[in-house]
Amino acid sequence: MKKLLSFSLIFALFFVACPKEEEEEPPPTPPAQKNAIDLLPKDNEISGWTKSEAVRIASTGDELTAIIDGEAVHYINNNFKEAVFQNYQGVIGSSTVSLEVRIFDMRDTTNTRKVYKDVAAGGEQPWDNHPGVEGRINDSFLASYMVEFWEAKFYVRIVIREKSAAALDIAKTFGLNISAAIKE
Repeated sequence: MKKLLSFSLIFALFFVACPKEEEEEPPPTPPAQKNAIDLLPKDNEISGWTKSEAVRIASTGDELTAIIDGEAVHYINNNFKEAVFQNYQGVIGSSTVSLEVRIFDMRDTTNTRKVYKDVAAGGEQPWDNHPGVEGRINDSFLASYMVEFWEAKFYVRIVIREKSAAALDIAKTFGLNISAAIKE
């Protein structure tokens, strides 16, 4: 019995004398990776502009080719991960105008920079105060503007089917909103 009592006393002293281990906190969860669809402006995020069709998503080369046919090769060759296409509608003056947003997740900045260079048509102008790393405007179309930029792993193209200063401002506003969503 004395041995049991002595053993119990030694055992108790051992636990009192030993410092308690602090529980480790789990490592912080990394921020969620943005998906291209998360960057699309919501209805009326740009005042008066709402989605006019269901979003189209491509995650494979075949799906992308079905949406944009021969143009898909630039994105496929530069290792795209996903692309989203969303049409919007709004009013400029007294006319209903359509606008298309295309956002391509190119996996990393190297692929994004390459696709930005590859899809250049040659008639673009620099976009002053552009969002992203590089931005440009193509005003060579008869009845539309196209604005493009790239930021992080995303290449963004916006086409508005109206040729006016107000239309160009709307397209730029879409670009700025998308850029802000990328940075969030």
